[in-house]
Amino acid sequence: MINQIQADLESFEYFYQKDPDRGRRFSLGMTPHTGSYASSMALYPFKDLPSGALIVDVGGGSGHVSGAIATANHHLKFIVQDFEGPISIGKSTYKDSGLPIEWQVHNAFDPQPVKGADVYFMRRVLHDHSDSVGANVLRNIVGAMDTKSRILIEDMIAPDLYGEDSEWFINHADIVMMMMHNAKERTLAQWELLAKKANEKFKIVKVWKGNEEARGNSAIIEIILS
Repeated sequence: MINQIQADLESFEYFYQKDPDRGRRFSLGMTPHTGSYASSMALYPFKDLPSGALIVDVGGGSGHVSGAIATANHHLKFIVQDFEGPISIGKSTYKDSGLPIEWQVHNAFDPQPVKGADVYFMRRVLHDHSDSVGANVLRNIVGAMDTKSRILIEDMIAPDLYGEDSEWFINHADIVMMMMHNAKERTLAQWELLAKKANEKFKIVKVWKGNEEARGNSAIIEIILS
């Protein structure tokens, strides 16, 4: 697993350490990816979180999703975590926005430094990783959680049986993840297995599939420590 983690880490760090111009283009290219803003808010009722609730956006890039959620939900607070490259872009982009966003350079393969957040949010993060590496990412959050904390995983849920009724995009994404990262798009049963692999006390309490604005087979999987 250590070799796989190192390979995954190097594949992302390459853009920011070896080829920073390409890294900046990569970060900017992720901004409109998959209709970020409307999709996330269509899937989960962020507006119902209590005033002052803290959302830690793990692997949040340059903060484009947190920025959109914060704009629509002024009662929430955010910490966006990622490598130094995308974080510097986020700071520059939102420096005059007045939004309640803090920026933190953090590697998701290391223990989570923000303790007791209401939400640890991962959007399109875990589908990039194999089960062993993805479980390690989740495991690094466990020590930071308290009784009110939850993990929200926004990702696709693949159909149990691929066939004529499955969306071509999921089929395509599944193959791409396998080829590039030794990863996959997961069925709900596979998401449950991944959670249990990370920690036996993890429990999926709800799968939020949202309204008509939610795209494809995207969902938000809500996990707590039981």
